[in-house]
Amino acid sequence: MTFTELITQTLGFLLQTLPLAILYPVSFEAEALPASRKGFSLFMTAVLLCMSAGFTLLVRLLYHPTGANNFIMRTATNLYVCACIVLFAIIFFVFIRTAFIKKALVLVLLIHYAAILFTLASILNGIFQVNRNYVMVIYDYFALLSYLGEYLITLPLIYLFLKKIVKPSLPVMESPSLRRGFFYLTSALLLYCACIFILTNFTYYFGIKRYPVLFYILAFIITDSILYFMFFAEVRLSAKNRELTEQIKSFDEKYRQISANVAESRRARHDIRHHLNIIGALHREGKEDELSEYLEQYEAFCQELEKMPLSGFS
Repeated sequence: MTFTELITQTLGFLLQTLPLAILYPVSFEAEALPASRKGFSLFMTAVLLCMSAGFTLLVRLLYHPTGANNFIMRTATNLYVCACIVLFAIIFFVFIRTAFIKKALVLVLLIHYAAILFTLASILNGIFQVNRNYVMVIYDYFALLSYLGEYLITLPLIYLFLKKIVKPSLPVMESPSLRRGFFYLTSALLLYCACIFILTNFTYYFGIKRYPVLFYILAFIITDSILYFMFFAEVRLSAKNRELTEQIKSFDEKYRQISANVAESRRARHDIRHHLNIIGALHREGKEDELSEYLEQYEAFCQELEKMPLSGFS
């Protein structure tokens, strides 16, 4: 196995696992991360580099020029990638400070994205028949070019989706919405895997391959994208409706308070008019003692008025 092939395996593993390691923190607020966003990304990059070195070593140990270990190598590397995904999940779930269901929802979404990239790269490799010489490696030059091309097209879109749609939606999602979203995304991932399995069998047993398979996969990817967009759009719409409902309740409560204060002010004005009439009558009749006694009572009444908000007598 040449040095160039070893480097190719390292780069191929990095490109395949990049979505989980780099994009995962984008969906969460800075307060949920164990360090700064940049620091956490550097930590995940270091973990990713260690995993890629282990992957390359595994391929080197199992490599055989004749392809005798092909099945064993592919099985072992697939198990290794699955173990890396589990390790990623453990790191995210331990270090990111937010609800478990939110972390699981984002993880399923990114695993689906990584699975789509892997499937497209494999299908494109089959369409163009790059492995004519049947070289026994996991990644080749065309696989790297396929991943790079897919990233150039999809990475900006998925980044904006996570930052502009998923990130604002997570804080406002209630438990029922989170559970429903996790069910939707997990179902979409499982259906996608079932679709790939069925198409693989059709490819081997019924001869359906190359461009028809690519069209089927693209149709499935578009359907999943519409599902994701509709779900998070529903979440944001529900959050806005809840916010508007709370605002209406707040306005209604303020209206009732103002109405009560206005009614109290009208009663106070009526009482003041009554008191002024009594004071005027006592003064005209020359009843000074009764007038003094009444004014003392009226002073106590005025002190009560000062406690009334929006009454106009503060």
